[in-house]
Parts: sequence; structure tokens; C-alpha cells
Amino acid sequence: AAVAAVAVGDLPGIGWALAPRIAALGATCADLRAVPRHTLQEEFGPKTGLMLFEFCRGIDNRPLKENEERKSISVEVSWGVRFEDQAQLERFVGHLGGEVAKRLAAEGCAARAVTLLLKTRKVCSCLPSGLV
Repeated sequence: AAVAAVAVGDLPGIGWALAPRIAALGATCADLRAVPRHTLQEEFGPKTGLMLFEFCRGIDNRPLKENEERKSISVEVSWGVRFEDQAQLERFVGHLGGEVAKRLAAEGCAARAVTLLLKTRKVCSCLPSGLV
């Protein structure tokens, strides 16, 4: 009964490409339960159709993976940050790097590579409301 209210897009294995196709059949697992297994398999293929059929019923026979080695440690800021000058930017990136170093040390790890993903707004785009 608890699975019935789960949004289909929140099921494991449902990504951005599959979600819109499934949405046409319903938004929740309860909606998808009304669709016969053979219909799901015809629409999404034998494996994916069966996966959807089972997951919406709370059935997941995949083996549980325990104690897998961690592959990454990250720090993320996903909201608008504005800087007045280069010094502010350098301090901010320094703080992020310090946080990653702290997290690595807590795990007893060392970094093999460090990746910085920086997104900037288009010059012609407006500032989001509330951020200046």
C-alpha cells in the first residue's frame, strides 16, 4: 500500500528520457498498477516493462550491494551565487576546496582528480528574482 502513492518518476531506473513516456500512463504506482504487464512490456520492452510492473508492486529482486567502495566525494552549491570581484570568487572556491579536503580526510582518502563544474548565466538572461 505504501508503494501505491510513490510517483513513477521516483522509481529506480526511471530517468529523464523514460519519465515522460511513463507519465502518459499515470503519475503514481497506483495508476501504473492498472496497466497489464503485457501492455507495459509492449510499450517499454520486455525488461523495462517487467521492471515497471514489479517495482510498482514493491517487488525488487535485485541483489543488495553492501559496502561498495565510494567513488566520489563532492561539495555542491546549486543556487545563484554572485561575486563582485575576482577576490570573492577565489575565496569562495577556496572554501569549497577546503570542504572537499575535510570530507576526503574524514573518509581517509586522497583525491586522484578534482573537477570544478561552473555554470554561468547567459549574458542576455535576466537575474532570478531575489538574487542580485
